[in-house]
Amino acid sequence: MIKGYCTSSRGMVMITVIMIISVVLLLALSMVTVSTNHYQMVHSSSSGIKAYYLAESAIDITTYELLIMSEQAIFYFLTDLQSYKIQYILEGEEGDTILLKDYHPPILENYLEDKVVDHLSIIERRITQPFEEYHASHYYEILIEGVSLSTNHIQMMGIGSYDEARRFIKFVVQLPEVIEVGVDALGLPEIEVVPLRVVSYYQTFGE
Repeated sequence: MIKGYCTSSRGMVMITVIMIISVVLLLALSMVTVSTNHYQMVHSSSSGIKAYYLAESAIDITTYELLIMSEQAIFYFLTDLQSYKIQYILEGEEGDTILLKDYHPPILENYLEDKVVDHLSIIERRITQPFEEYHASHYYEILIEGVSLSTNHIQMMGIGSYDEARRFIKFVVQLPEVIEVGVDALGLPEIEVVPLRVVSYYQTFGE
């Protein structure tokens, strides 16, 4: 009887040990699964952040390039405007009096079309592996989505890709525009040129 009791006790202990080991294994497996999922989430989040920075970099570089191009257009416009005004005044002089005639100065939009809009193809491009510190496969890209000469708007999309993550940022730039701020002593318009600026900027979920 005692022998049977001992055998039964050993059997119960063995079952208990097996159950404890099973529970420990299940807990360990759960911890490994949670850790793996957490790592994947962190990795995915890190890749997404880098992809977003790449899209932002594309926008910053493109905006800078457009700014340089538009400043060149403004320079030529103001130079020609000054020459036109001088010639206009000289041609209108009779003695000490300036006879005003039809005033048709240069138009900034023509210069913007020639120096900026007609060269947008060099803006639209993809640059691969731009950052040495980013080890995974990555790139940024700019797409021209629309140009409106009536509103002087250029709508674009910046795309950033890092590993398997992609981020998209849409943005719109307003090209420089002329505003009249008064008249000079001859009654001719005095103007100011408002420089290029970003008027819309938001993240989207795809093309």
